[in-house]
Amino acid sequence: MKFEGRPLSAQKRLVNAMLAFGLIFSVQACSGGDSEPAPSPQEAPSKVSGIIELSAIWSTSALDKPIADIALSGGLSPVLAVAYEGSGLELFNLDGERISEPAPYKLKQLAGGYEIELDGTSLSIFPGLNTENELHAYVFGEGLVAPVEIPFATEITNLDGICSAPAPTESTIDGDTLFQIGTWRNSEAAVKTLYVQANADQLDFSNSTATYDTDAPINACGIFGNTAQPLSEDITDAALLAREGYYGLVTLSASGALNARSQASDSQRLLVNNGLSVIVPDEPTAVAALGKPLAGGYGGGLIVVAGNVDGENKAVFIAADGLTG
Repeated sequence: MKFEGRPLSAQKRLVNAMLAFGLIFSVQACSGGDSEPAPSPQEAPSKVSGIIELSAIWSTSALDKPIADIALSGGLSPVLAVAYEGSGLELFNLDGERISEPAPYKLKQLAGGYEIELDGTSLSIFPGLNTENELHAYVFGEGLVAPVEIPFATEITNLDGICSAPAPTESTIDGDTLFQIGTWRNSEAAVKTLYVQANADQLDFSNSTATYDTDAPINACGIFGNTAQPLSEDITDAALLAREGYYGLVTLSASGALNARSQASDSQRLLVNNGLSVIVPDEPTAVAALGKPLAGGYGGGLIVVAGNVDGENKAVFIAADGLTG
């Protein structure tokens, strides 16, 4: 029950990346976020209140390199982005098939992506942090054979981490807001939130920002509604899992343990059972999530973990039904 990557053949090739850059600023609409009560920005350490068993459904075939990070975007055609250690950014569909040629970007982290509609064409856009600690956007859609790096008009550098969330549906922010991001620097011990917007002919950030301080070193962050939550303890990665009736974060510890954290900081341990021919990494190194109902056995949403499986680098797809109900 594994898919081998099929050869890629470009149907349309863009003359250069600047054409893709221009696509962004004809945006007609973008996917909205969940309007949910926000948690307190300063929360007590979570307590594990139970164990939830989930099932692995699918996986990619063996990938070329160890995986630095992964992220999912929603929309009509969800996309899994895989950033490799060293260099390389490649995209997959939810059947585990490659849908792009690899791009040579050097990334250390990806945040959850969002689908943008352009005159009936869907574009997936992922915020990413490169190995120079600079924030960029990475875009893929019809007419592109590989993801394209798009700079922001306002340069943000020297970051140690990022996270993302949909733009709040009930807010006073400009209608051109695409999504929101959280950023942090270890030297500041605080998560700052920014709204990503398409202003005139470029991507930029709104002037509206908020800062959420913490006394502990930040390892990851999450955004509930329009409030960011710094994550410390032994958490190394986190992914937003939002759908009707459930709103929380799937977190990954340094030892590879998966947990689900609610807005109130209650935590539940996630145990993932292997599928008939799908094996879960013993110690996953990255996690991504998508809450919307999906075909292929993911009616309650999808969690993806990446790591080493019997000496091969893979991304494994997990049904979130047992968590979201």
